[in-house]
This record gives sequence, C-alpha cells and structure tokens, in this order.
Amino acid sequence: MKKELVNHLIYGFMRIGLLPLLLINCLTVMIYANPTHGQELLNKKIDLVAQQEEVKAILNQISKSAGVKFVYSAQKVPAHKKVSFSAYNQRLAEILDKLLAPLDIFYHVSGDQVVLMRKGDDDNTQYFFSPETDKKTLDDVSIAKLITGKVTNENGDPLAGVSVLVKGTARGTSTDGNGSFSISVDEGDMIRGALEKGQDVSVRLQADIKERTGLKTGNVWGVLPGATDESILIMAHTDAFFEGALDNASGMAMMLEIARHYAAMPQSERRRTITFLTTSDHHHGSVGVRWVHDHMDDYFAKTAVIVNCEHPSQTLVYLLNAGIMTSNAVSARRWYAGGSDGLKRLVTGSFKEFGVSVYTLPEQRPGGELSQLFDKAPSFHIIDHVIYHTTLDTSQLVPAWGMEAATRAFLKIIDGVNKMSLAQLRSG
Repeated sequence: MKKELVNHLIYGFMRIGLLPLLLINCLTVMIYANPTHGQELLNKKIDLVAQQEEVKAILNQISKSAGVKFVYSAQKVPAHKKVSFSAYNQRLAEILDKLLAPLDIFYHVSGDQVVLMRKGDDDNTQYFFSPETDKKTLDDVSIAKLITGKVTNENGDPLAGVSVLVKGTARGTSTDGNGSFSISVDEGDMIRGALEKGQDVSVRLQADIKERTGLKTGNVWGVLPGATDESILIMAHTDAFFEGALDNASGMAMMLEIARHYAAMPQSERRRTITFLTTSDHHHGSVGVRWVHDHMDDYFAKTAVIVNCEHPSQTLVYLLNAGIMTSNAVSARRWYAGGSDGLKRLVTGSFKEFGVSVYTLPEQRPGGELSQLFDKAPSFHIIDHVIYHTTLDTSQLVPAWGMEAATRAFLKIIDGVNKMSLAQLRSG
C-alpha cells in the first residue's frame, strides 16, 4: 500500500511538471492516458466490511479507501438500500462487480471518477464492452442526468486538466486527456436551483402501479381477562411505509409494553378485561378497523375507554438553512380526548405529570386509526405526524425516552379509568 501511494504521488508530481510540454508535443499520448489511469484505479486492492449499511455509506467507504469519486443520480441508484458486504485485499473492479451487479447497476471509469448507471437507462448511448471483466474504462459517453462537454482553446484543440465546477456549488471535476468532462447534477439540485431563482418547475412522474385483487388480511387479538365483563380496548395499526419506525413500530412497542405491565398482575386486580388489537390495512383503506367499527357494537356497549397507540414519540426537528436540523428533544404531538370532563382532566393531567408534550389545543376529531372508532366509546390518543410516510421515518428519530414518558402516562390514565364507572366516563 505504501509503495502504491508513493508511486501515485510521483505520478501526480510528474503530471503537473510535464503538463505544458505534453500539451505541446505529446497530445496524442495524452488522449490515450485516461484509459490506462482508469485501469490502474480498478486494480487497486482494498478491504471493505459492511453489515446492513446503506449503499451510499458503502460507496463513501470505497471512495476513501481507493481515492475514487462516485458520480450517480440518487433517483437511479438505490443509495438508501441496505446491504451486507465484505472483501479483503480485493481489486476495486471485483468489489464493484459484486456490489453493483445485484442492484442492476453498471459503471465506467473517467479519470478518478466512477460513473454509476442503472441498466436500461442507456437508450441514447452506445456501449461496447469487451467480454473481459477488467475492461470497463470508456472514452466519451453521454449519460442521462450528467452534464458532459469538451473544453478546447481558440484553435479547437482540447485542453486537459481544466477545472469545471457546477455554479454555486463545490461540485466539480477536471477535463481528461481529450478535454472531455462529465459532472453529476442531481435532479433535486436542478429543481432547487430553479425554485430559488423564482422559475416555474414542471415535474413529470411515471408510476408503475399494479393492481392486485383477492388478497386477504386480518386483525390480531389478545385478551387479558379481568374481574368484570366490562372492557378496555388498546389498539395499534400494523402496516407502514418505508422503515415505519414512528408509523407504527413505536405504537406497537408501546402497546406491547402496556400488555406486559398488566399481564404481570393477578386477574383479580384488573377491574376490566383488556383487549389488545392490531388492525391491518391502515394506509390503504382501513379495512381492519372498519370491520371492527361495523361488527362490534355489543362489545363497545361495555367498553370503558379506547386507547390508540399511534406515533407516540418523534424527535423535534427544525427547518434551518434550507435543511432539517434534529434536536435532543421530543416533538409535541396532536392529541385527542373524548368522553366526560372527568376523563379529559385525567388525560391532560397525566400528560403534564409525565412531561408528554402536546399541542395547546386538542383535535376536534381524532386522526389516525382512532378516527374510525372514536364515536363508539370514550377514547384518547397522542399522534405525531411530521416524519411519517417519508424515508426519515427511522429508529434514529424515535426517542426511547419519549416512548417511555408516553407509556407511563397511558398507564396512569388506564389506572384512573378503572376507578371510574362507565357513566362517569361517558358524561359529567
């Protein structure tokens, strides 16, 4: 490794010192220098170990280890897909083949840049690959979502080593031996730049949506018998978008902890039977909870309270410098309490006691899963709603201490409900 580094530095100094002479006398040699350099890059040997890490993070590791820059569009390369990968003292070409092939991504080398493209996106480009694995270096190519060009002097002669920058950014590259360059400008950057200039932006999206019929789903029930036939319903929906840490793994975890707490008690100490319910299809029509709404009126006639566990804890985020800044605080939540004034005082008092931050005013009509059942019995919930339905919905933005505080408050409310009669909960 040390010898390769010394050789690389010597090569760099020689290139700088001899550049004017090469431009004048050896232009033909320089035109063919780029493929040789690309092959040297692919022959570098590095170590790489990744356990369920995002492709973007793995590419960053390779970039640091091999001294290479990756150019790609985030819309084409699955940068956030998590994969596991390990390689020891392997050539960069071998590592890229093994890493990118399962993702349907191919690459070519231009100088010290490795350009990534998704297979099938080369409609306007002709590629001629040798069957030999090593020969992946190409000359001039026109790549979708890349800006390409050629720098020449007033006589039309190509200029090598010229720096090219995207205006207003630090993103750049340099021309190769025949004056050509390619530089990535992500679609998001282009849209943002246009909006900052006050320009109108039109975005055309194409969705590949397939309808599937005849699918089956189901709700899941768990019951802790109590001392009477009156009941408490504790529910959480199961399906999610993306990782779904907030929406709704956090609600599921909260419900399971409540179940663990009351399961440790003797049946005689549980005044009411506690039913735990997970409902399906929340994001595609609420089929699960709608079935409960339409078929369980007899059950709700003896239900003291409905407790909805949904999005209970999220990191407080701020809009700062046109980006998102996280914090070490828990975000305030939307909240709802329906029933008697006594129940509402119990709910708000418990939130205050355990430091559960909520909006100043409650929802007039609850959102989330509770929106389908709030008219059936007294009910309450908290529900956060900033990062859900996005790729930001990860466990890193779901504070455990926020879930703990909310769970303790919910337990306090449930214990208080068990000291009240159905009449006291429903009116007065």
